Amino acid sequence: MARTPKASVNTDRLVKLLRSGGDDKHSVIAEKLGVTPSQLDMMTFHRARLAAGIIKKAPATEKSVRQLRDGSQLRWEEIAARIGLGVAATKTLYEEGGGDLENTYIGRGRDHNADNGGGTPKRSTTKRGAAASGKRGATKRGASKRSSAKAGSAKRSSKKSAAAPTRARTRAQRAARASGNPS
Repeated sequence: MARTPKASVNTDRLVKLLRSGGDDKHSVIAEKLGVTPSQLDMMTFHRARLAAGIIKKAPATEKSVRQLRDGSQLRWEEIAARIGLGVAATKTLYEEGGGDLENTYIGRGRDHNADNGGGTPKRSTTKRGAAASGKRGATKRGASKRSSAKAGSAKRSSKKSAAAPTRARTRAQRAARASGNPS
């Protein structure tokens, strides 16, 4: 995929838009400037917010960086703009102040560093069907027919699951199903 080239953003116009009030959301401001949100980088945006007086300057100390990241849960770009350094230098200050870069997460989406290993919760592995209820007389073949019937109805539903792909049926299998023959 080709990258969108960075547009040269008029910083004075950006500051003026932010000072005029209204919305200070990144995507809205980018639209008003006539660029896409990806063309207006976050450092430029947060430096303009600082110049417009929307956010306040902070001292470039380890303590203030930790307070802004852990206490206020700000993005690295906003913290860097507030202290007047780059993102890499800001992260270094955070680590020197005792912050843990590996386990800091502030953002949208799922937390890949969560305590559960970063993945989705595992399904339970309980038995289902006749084997779970302890009923006798139910065979594996009967249980598999029921499960294949459920799978067949799931195939016909409008919602497709993300399960493994199923094998194509043969002409004989389709004919047997159409005739109502259970074999």
